[in-house]
Amino acid sequence: MERAYSFFLSAVVLQLYFLETCISKNITTDQSALLAFKGSFTLNSSHPLTRNWSSQASACHWIGVTCGSRHRRVRALNISNMGILGTIPPHLGNLSFLVSLDVSRNHLHGVIPREMGNLHKLEKLFMYSNKLSGYIQEELFNISTLRQMGLSSNKLSGSLPSAPDYWRTNLQFLNLAANNIGGVIPSSISNSSNLKELYLHENKLSGQIPNSLGDLRRLEYLNLDYNNLTGVIPEELFNISSLTEMSLVFNNLSGSLPSAPGYRPTKLEHLYLGRNNIGGVIPSSISNSSNLKTLDLDNNKLSGKIPNSLGDLRQLEFLGLFNNNLLSPHLSILTSLVNCRSLTHIVLSGNPLNGVLPDSIGNLSTSLEQIYLTRCEIRGQIPLGIENLSNLIMLSLYGNELTGSVPRTLCNLHNLQRLGLFDNRLSGPLPECLCKLPKLEAVDLSSNQISGLIP
Repeated sequence: MERAYSFFLSAVVLQLYFLETCISKNITTDQSALLAFKGSFTLNSSHPLTRNWSSQASACHWIGVTCGSRHRRVRALNISNMGILGTIPPHLGNLSFLVSLDVSRNHLHGVIPREMGNLHKLEKLFMYSNKLSGYIQEELFNISTLRQMGLSSNKLSGSLPSAPDYWRTNLQFLNLAANNIGGVIPSSISNSSNLKELYLHENKLSGQIPNSLGDLRRLEYLNLDYNNLTGVIPEELFNISSLTEMSLVFNNLSGSLPSAPGYRPTKLEHLYLGRNNIGGVIPSSISNSSNLKTLDLDNNKLSGKIPNSLGDLRQLEFLGLFNNNLLSPHLSILTSLVNCRSLTHIVLSGNPLNGVLPDSIGNLSTSLEQIYLTRCEIRGQIPLGIENLSNLIMLSLYGNELTGSVPRTLCNLHNLQRLGLFDNRLSGPLPECLCKLPKLEAVDLSSNQISGLIP
């Protein structure tokens, strides 16, 4: 019995020895990988990592390093925003227990090594705001555990992987914005069915937006701004019930907006489609997006009447229809918007609205801060009711056919900072009280028929 117990005790001690040796070896592997990383850094003597990352102490006690409590392996590395100049060595691929890596907001350059694809436990990868170049390694898309990848604001080039297998991931967040990525958006991206946020803006993407993006049923944020995308906006995008924000500005998109009443992106709050070549009319069914807060359709080729159904968008805060070919006889749209009590910006400049400003403009939301109605073929007088817009900061009505005098009621706009009334037919003296507006910074009344003394 005593011999059996002694044998059992020896076996336990031997197991503990091998376990300790294994752990020691593994942490040495991790430590060597991090020291290789440090070896690429250019650090001054006062930098926190200069002495802290030393072989004299366990890597688990280093700045930015978090180890697991059981295996004592490196599970997280966060050295973001530390002013580090250096490269990413292939040795980082040896951190086989790494779950989270954040080296953002530094001065890292060079390529992302293929060996990063060996991090089979990695869930979060953030390298944004560096100077990384070269292609995005396809191996990164083969990490099945990866949930979040942020590589924005670098100098990455090449194209997105097109093979379907590279998109069968668990990605929920993908941000590759502000790089030099070209080529097309692969239709196989729809295989990443868990994707909630997709940011590809400020790149060199071309071709059409694939219809398959509409299969991303969990997508909440889509940003493809500032690319060279062409073709029509897939109607399937408007059927993604979870979509909260869609931004496609500064592309070469054409076609028209979907008009079928069945398109009900009910959660959509922000729609940015400005600076494209979208034509046709604004469908009245747009009011189905009842939670819409931002509607930006600036600088397109829209025509026809502005639908009064925009007034049904009770949550609307920003309305931007600048520089189209839209009509609103007698500016009935301003009357319709009375129900939008959260409205802060109205931008209708550059449209042939061809009407008279209604006195009901004073019934618009008291939250209104900026009104742009320049070069809209507006005639008649500035309505007195405008004094009710007590939070107005910017009033721009230049380049119209306004007549009559500058009303004294403008002096009741105590938050007004900028007033643009030039290139109209206004006449008579200026009200002296304008000079007493406490926040007024700029006034332009040139090219009118103003008479009398400057107060």
